[in-house]
Amino acid sequence: TNYSPTIVTDGAVFVGDALMPSTATSATKLYDRVGGNNGTMYNGGCLDFDGTDDYISGASSLWSANGDQTFACWLKVDNISNSRLIFDTSGTGDFSVQTDGQIRVHPVNSNWADTTSSISTGVWYHIVLTQTSTARKIYVDGVEQTLAVGGGSPQTVAWNSPTSALRIGHAGAYRDEFDGQMADARIYSAALSAANVKEIYNDSKVILPSNVSQTNLKCWLPMGDGAGTIAYDGSGNGNEGILTNMD
Repeated sequence: TNYSPTIVTDGAVFVGDALMPSTATSATKLYDRVGGNNGTMYNGGCLDFDGTDDYISGASSLWSANGDQTFACWLKVDNISNSRLIFDTSGTGDFSVQTDGQIRVHPVNSNWADTTSSISTGVWYHIVLTQTSTARKIYVDGVEQTLAVGGGSPQTVAWNSPTSALRIGHAGAYRDEFDGQMADARIYSAALSAANVKEIYNDSKVILPSNVSQTNLKCWLPMGDGAGTIAYDGSGNGNEGILTNMD
């Protein structure tokens, strides 16, 4: 690789370079430009939920009853023979895929809304739920979806305050566990705009879209750790997810 200007390595202990030198023999190494401390790059990128008992739990404070907030993730559904839970707040509200492939926001009791269009099994989609005090919106692949209200007003009713962990992929009172793959789950304490949603859909390297601050990113689980029982949080807030029954 021809660097201009040249990398200054005086005093550096490690300089990791994902670009391949001319002598590269592997596409999975992070090469150390200072010494021989090459690292291994993981090529995974998602978690696989078996639809039976796999889920992730996180801090209850990550999703509030009211206020501006956003949940975003990439997912691919393997099975929607039953309603499949994307995330919930311990039975007090949830976000799910229905048997017909519609996406549902269900804050509490008889209040819910479904997308009028459906997603299919075996296809990756970028799914986003945003919330303000007066509106909830669902986006699929960067496009806001038309919602059909099934009961009450899901836009204005508050979620019940979570009493225990927020859960990703866990079965709620009326849902089954998520069955499929999921990656890059994020929670923001801000309702992303349509332009923001488009930004993070168009470029996965964008973690903080325009006019969204670092403090708004409450949790970011890339879900590409590769092994172990922890989905590490890239937000810097230490909100790691705990994996249950996941191989």
